[in-house]
Amino acid sequence: MKQFFAERKLPFSWQRIGFVVGIVFVTLVLLMGIFVSGVYWYNDKVLPGVHIGEIAVGGMKKEELRSFIESMNDKFVGEGVPITFVTQGENKQFVFYPVRVDEGITVERVQLDVDADVSELMRYGKSGDMLDRVMQLVGAIVRPARRSLSSVQVDSEGIIREVTEYVHAYELPPRDATLLIRSLSPLRYEITTSSPGTLFAYDRVPEELRDSWAKLQLPRLTLASTVAPPAVT
Repeated sequence: MKQFFAERKLPFSWQRIGFVVGIVFVTLVLLMGIFVSGVYWYNDKVLPGVHIGEIAVGGMKKEELRSFIESMNDKFVGEGVPITFVTQGENKQFVFYPVRVDEGITVERVQLDVDADVSELMRYGKSGDMLDRVMQLVGAIVRPARRSLSSVQVDSEGIIREVTEYVHAYELPPRDATLLIRSLSPLRYEITTSSPGTLFAYDRVPEELRDSWAKLQLPRLTLASTVAPPAVT
Protein backbone atom coordinates (compact mmCIF):
# COMPACT_ATOMS: atom_id res chain seq x y z
CA MET A 1 0.00 0.00 0.00
CA LYS A 2 2.81 2.42 0.89
CA GLN A 3 4.47 1.57 -2.39
CA PHE A 4 1.18 2.33 -4.23
CA PHE A 5 0.96 5.87 -2.82
CA ALA A 6 4.69 6.44 -3.09
CA GLU A 7 4.54 5.77 -6.81
CA ARG A 8 1.80 8.40 -7.21
CA LYS A 9 3.41 11.14 -5.10
CA LEU A 10 4.07 14.16 -7.31
CA PRO A 11 7.71 15.22 -7.23
CA PHE A 12 8.62 18.75 -6.09
CA SER A 13 8.83 21.09 -9.07
CA TRP A 14 9.79 24.78 -9.18
CA GLN A 15 8.26 24.87 -12.61
CA ARG A 16 4.86 23.82 -11.24
CA ILE A 17 5.08 26.39 -8.43
CA GLY A 18 6.03 29.09 -10.94
CA PHE A 19 3.03 28.16 -13.09
CA VAL A 20 0.61 28.48 -10.11
CA VAL A 21 2.15 31.78 -9.05
CA GLY A 22 1.87 33.03 -12.62
CA ILE A 23 -1.81 32.09 -12.78
CA VAL A 24 -2.49 33.90 -9.49
CA PHE A 25 -0.55 36.97 -10.66
CA VAL A 26 -2.37 37.15 -13.99
CA THR A 27 -5.72 36.76 -12.19
CA LEU A 28 -4.90 39.61 -9.80
CA VAL A 29 -3.79 41.82 -12.69
CA LEU A 30 -7.02 41.10 -14.55
CA LEU A 31 -9.11 41.83 -11.47
CA MET A 32 -7.22 45.05 -10.85
CA GLY A 33 -7.80 46.04 -14.46
CA ILE A 34 -11.51 45.34 -14.12
CA PHE A 35 -11.77 47.41 -10.93
CA VAL A 36 -9.73 50.28 -12.39
CA SER A 37 -12.10 50.28 -15.36
CA GLY A 38 -14.95 50.31 -12.86
CA VAL A 39 -13.50 53.38 -11.17
CA TYR A 40 -13.54 55.25 -14.49
CA TRP A 41 -16.99 53.88 -15.36
CA TYR A 42 -18.48 55.20 -12.13
CA ASN A 43 -16.60 58.50 -12.29
CA ASP A 44 -19.80 60.32 -13.32
CA LYS A 45 -22.17 57.94 -11.55
CA VAL A 46 -23.10 57.05 -7.98
CA LEU A 47 -21.13 54.06 -6.76
CA PRO A 48 -22.89 50.67 -6.86
CA GLY A 49 -24.53 49.57 -3.65
CA VAL A 50 -25.31 53.12 -2.50
CA HIS A 51 -28.81 53.56 -1.07
CA ILE A 52 -30.78 56.52 0.22
CA GLY A 53 -32.48 54.78 3.08
CA GLU A 54 -33.77 51.60 1.43
CA ILE A 55 -33.82 52.99 -2.12
CA ALA A 56 -30.95 51.96 -4.39
CA VAL A 57 -29.44 54.86 -6.32
CA GLY A 58 -26.17 53.21 -7.41
CA GLY A 59 -25.33 53.80 -11.06
CA MET A 60 -27.40 56.98 -11.37
CA LYS A 61 -25.86 59.94 -13.16
CA LYS A 62 -25.94 63.43 -11.66
CA GLU A 63 -29.02 64.74 -13.47
CA GLU A 64 -30.87 61.45 -13.02
CA LEU A 65 -30.19 61.54 -9.29
CA ARG A 66 -31.26 65.19 -9.01
CA SER A 67 -34.50 64.49 -10.87
CA PHE A 68 -35.23 61.47 -8.66
CA ILE A 69 -34.68 63.33 -5.38
CA GLU A 70 -36.75 66.30 -6.56
CA SER A 71 -39.64 64.04 -7.62
CA MET A 72 -39.65 62.27 -4.24
CA ASN A 73 -39.53 65.60 -2.41
CA ASP A 74 -42.43 66.93 -4.51
CA LYS A 75 -44.39 63.76 -3.74
CA PHE A 76 -43.96 64.23 0.01
CA VAL A 77 -44.90 67.91 -0.24
CA GLY A 78 -48.02 67.10 -2.25
CA GLU A 79 -49.26 64.18 -0.16
CA GLY A 80 -48.43 65.67 3.23
CA VAL A 81 -47.59 63.77 6.41
CA PRO A 82 -50.28 61.56 7.98
CA ILE A 83 -50.17 61.86 11.78
CA THR A 84 -52.15 59.38 13.87
CA PHE A 85 -53.08 59.64 17.52
CA VAL A 86 -55.43 57.90 19.95
CA THR A 87 -57.92 59.77 22.10
CA GLN A 88 -60.40 58.11 24.43
CA GLY A 89 -59.73 54.77 22.75
CA GLU A 90 -60.47 56.10 19.25
CA ASN A 91 -57.91 56.38 16.44
CA LYS A 92 -57.79 59.75 14.73
CA GLN A 93 -55.63 61.00 11.90
CA PHE A 94 -54.90 64.30 10.23
CA VAL A 95 -52.55 65.33 7.43
CA PHE A 96 -49.84 67.87 8.17
CA TYR A 97 -48.47 69.79 5.18
CA PRO A 98 -44.94 70.95 6.02
CA VAL A 99 -44.65 73.00 2.81
CA ARG A 100 -47.64 75.01 1.66
CA VAL A 101 -48.79 78.47 0.56
CA ASP A 102 -50.88 80.57 2.96
CA GLU A 103 -52.30 83.81 1.56
CA GLY A 104 -49.57 84.03 -1.03
CA ILE A 105 -46.77 83.31 1.46
CA THR A 106 -44.83 80.04 1.22
CA VAL A 107 -44.50 78.32 4.59
CA GLU A 108 -41.65 75.77 4.66
CA ARG A 109 -41.35 73.64 7.76
CA VAL A 110 -39.04 71.24 5.86
CA GLN A 111 -36.25 72.43 3.58
CA LEU A 112 -34.00 70.43 1.29
CA ASP A 113 -30.89 71.49 -0.65
CA VAL A 114 -31.03 69.07 -3.57
CA ASP A 115 -27.80 70.27 -5.20
CA ALA A 116 -25.83 69.78 -1.98
CA ASP A 117 -27.14 66.24 -1.50
CA VAL A 118 -26.51 65.31 -5.13
CA SER A 119 -22.92 66.57 -4.91
CA GLU A 120 -22.34 64.64 -1.69
CA LEU A 121 -23.65 61.38 -3.14
CA MET A 122 -21.69 61.83 -6.36
CA ARG A 123 -18.47 62.32 -4.33
CA TYR A 124 -19.10 59.39 -1.99
CA GLY A 125 -16.35 56.75 -2.23
CA LYS A 126 -14.26 58.73 -4.71
CA SER A 127 -11.52 60.23 -2.56
CA GLY A 128 -7.78 59.50 -2.56
CA ASP A 129 -5.56 57.97 -5.23
CA MET A 130 -6.45 55.18 -7.65
CA LEU A 131 -5.74 52.39 -5.16
CA ASP A 132 -7.94 54.08 -2.56
CA ARG A 133 -10.74 54.42 -5.07
CA VAL A 134 -10.44 50.79 -6.13
CA MET A 135 -10.72 49.69 -2.51
CA GLN A 136 -13.73 51.96 -1.99
CA LEU A 137 -15.39 50.55 -5.10
CA VAL A 138 -14.83 46.99 -3.89
CA GLY A 139 -16.19 47.94 -0.48
CA ALA A 140 -19.31 49.47 -2.02
CA ILE A 141 -19.94 46.27 -4.01
CA VAL A 142 -19.36 43.94 -1.05
CA ARG A 143 -21.14 46.02 1.59
CA PRO A 144 -23.94 48.32 0.34
CA ALA A 145 -23.95 51.77 1.92
CA ARG A 146 -27.09 53.23 3.52
CA ARG A 147 -26.99 57.01 3.18
CA SER A 148 -29.41 59.80 4.03
CA LEU A 149 -29.90 63.33 2.72
CA SER A 150 -27.83 65.42 5.11
CA SER A 151 -29.22 68.77 3.93
CA VAL A 152 -32.74 68.21 5.29
CA GLN A 153 -33.62 70.92 7.79
CA VAL A 154 -36.82 71.21 9.81
CA ASP A 155 -38.46 74.11 11.64
CA SER A 156 -38.98 72.31 14.93
CA GLU A 157 -40.81 75.15 16.69
CA GLY A 158 -43.16 75.73 13.76
CA ILE A 159 -43.94 72.03 13.38
CA ILE A 160 -44.66 71.55 17.08
CA ARG A 161 -46.81 74.69 17.16
CA GLU A 162 -48.96 73.65 14.20
CA VAL A 163 -49.37 70.04 15.33
CA THR A 164 -50.26 71.25 18.82
CA GLU A 165 -52.92 73.60 17.44
CA TYR A 166 -54.68 70.68 15.79
CA VAL A 167 -54.37 68.07 18.54
CA HIS A 168 -54.68 70.28 21.61
CA ALA A 169 -58.48 70.02 21.62
CA TYR A 170 -58.18 66.25 22.13
CA GLU A 171 -55.90 66.47 25.16
CA LEU A 172 -57.26 65.98 28.68
CA PRO A 173 -55.31 68.10 31.16
CA PRO A 174 -54.85 66.70 34.66
CA ARG A 175 -57.30 67.92 37.30
CA ASP A 176 -56.07 68.79 40.78
CA ALA A 177 -58.00 68.01 43.93
CA THR A 178 -59.72 71.13 45.28
CA LEU A 179 -61.48 72.17 48.46
CA LEU A 180 -64.33 74.62 47.91
CA ILE A 181 -65.78 76.34 51.02
CA ARG A 182 -69.51 76.85 50.58
CA SER A 183 -70.27 78.32 54.00
CA LEU A 184 -68.41 79.05 57.24
CA SER A 185 -71.43 78.94 59.54
CA PRO A 186 -72.51 76.33 59.35
CA LEU A 187 -69.39 74.93 57.73
CA ARG A 188 -70.13 73.48 54.37
CA TYR A 189 -67.51 72.50 51.83
CA GLU A 190 -67.09 70.48 48.67
CA ILE A 191 -64.10 68.35 47.72
CA THR A 192 -63.29 67.71 44.09
CA THR A 193 -61.15 64.63 43.57
CA SER A 194 -58.08 64.68 41.36
CA SER A 195 -57.72 62.84 38.09
CA PRO A 196 -54.77 62.27 35.75
CA GLY A 197 -54.72 63.77 32.29
CA THR A 198 -53.65 62.58 28.86
CA LEU A 199 -51.15 64.67 26.92
CA PHE A 200 -49.39 64.05 23.62
CA ALA A 201 -45.63 63.95 23.09
CA TYR A 202 -44.82 66.49 20.38
CA ASP A 203 -41.07 66.73 20.86
CA ARG A 204 -40.23 63.72 18.68
CA VAL A 205 -42.33 64.81 15.69
CA PRO A 206 -39.73 67.13 14.05
CA GLU A 207 -36.90 64.60 14.42
CA GLU A 208 -38.97 61.68 13.12
CA LEU A 209 -40.15 63.83 10.23
CA ARG A 210 -36.57 64.83 9.37
CA ASP A 211 -35.28 61.23 9.57
CA SER A 212 -38.01 59.90 7.28
CA TRP A 213 -37.59 62.74 4.80
CA ALA A 214 -33.81 62.29 4.74
CA LYS A 215 -34.24 58.60 3.89
CA LEU A 216 -36.88 59.37 1.22
CA GLN A 217 -39.47 57.41 3.17
CA LEU A 218 -42.99 58.84 3.20
CA PRO A 219 -43.37 59.99 6.81
CA ARG A 220 -46.19 58.32 8.71
CA LEU A 221 -46.05 59.50 12.28
CA THR A 222 -47.84 58.41 15.44
CA LEU A 223 -48.22 60.74 18.39
CA ALA A 224 -47.44 58.94 21.62
CA SER A 225 -49.65 59.82 24.58
CA THR A 226 -48.42 60.29 28.13
CA VAL A 227 -50.28 60.23 31.43
CA ALA A 228 -49.91 63.53 33.27
CA PRO A 229 -50.44 63.17 37.04
CA PRO A 230 -52.21 65.96 38.95
CA ALA A 231 -50.10 68.33 41.04
CA VAL A 232 -52.51 68.10 44.01
CA THR A 233 -54.14 64.80 44.96
